[in-house]
Amino acid sequence: MKKVLLVLLRTVLLHVVFVAVLLGLTGLYYFLRGEIEGTGFSPRSYAEVPHNQMIMAMITFLAALLTILLLVRFIDKRPMVEMLKSRFKIKQFGYGSLLGAGAIVVVTFILMSMNQVGLGKGNFHVQSLSYLLLYYLFVALYQEFLYRGYLLGYYTKQMPVYLAVLFSAVVFALMHMANRSFNAVALINVIFLGIVLGLLRIRGRNLWAPIGLHFLWNFVQGPVFGFSVSGSPRSHGIFLVWLRGNENMTGGSFGPNASMVTMVILLALSGWLVYRQFYQHRVTESAE
Repeated sequence: MKKVLLVLLRTVLLHVVFVAVLLGLTGLYYFLRGEIEGTGFSPRSYAEVPHNQMIMAMITFLAALLTILLLVRFIDKRPMVEMLKSRFKIKQFGYGSLLGAGAIVVVTFILMSMNQVGLGKGNFHVQSLSYLLLYYLFVALYQEFLYRGYLLGYYTKQMPVYLAVLFSAVVFALMHMANRSFNAVALINVIFLGIVLGLLRIRGRNLWAPIGLHFLWNFVQGPVFGFSVSGSPRSHGIFLVWLRGNENMTGGSFGPNASMVTMVILLALSGWLVYRQFYQHRVTESAE
């Protein structure tokens, strides 16, 4: 019981510190932006909207990194350098990216074959697409650093690996509950997605595979196909997708993350990764 309480307290502490640091950095950015431009932080062009999204994602990533460093130094009593020594591993990143992009492409074409969605030519802004590319990259970075980096690493020291992966996935899903149009299907799907990301982190012993999957999972949904991404407003994609089927199949305004088709794909992917982790060449040590 004491260990469960400590795990819950550490989870709450991470989020409290993260929100506090994020509010501080965001407030500072708004203040400096308003002082320098005197615009009241009002976007002046279509292209500036994703530019602001990109900046806020970068600030959020910085807040996540500072939060982890603070907890490592003052709560875990470990040198901060331990969190800064991870090297970029392009093979792991590429592997995860292919899984993420491939899964969403499969989901989209299944929905098209079932006549649940239509697909046409999009109307996108090249500069905006570049900003959104960076935006989704930094979203993946900050969420993976928090949930598959710090939290999953902590959980694996407190409980068996399979419970650590499941618990981190549930926490990850609960943090999406405030998103627009969140529902029961979305909750289950995001838990499955968290399990997939957690297993990739455990097996690869680093964060780059889950970062790659998370990044292209979101980017292909939004700026490529034009779906809503976990309830976010739909962006102008390379393609234009329109919904014409059952909301439980298409995901509705929440996007494919609330689709029953996505649930089947994630269930199959998580089952395959569970088999590899626990029955084929088992890996028990957590990632760096």
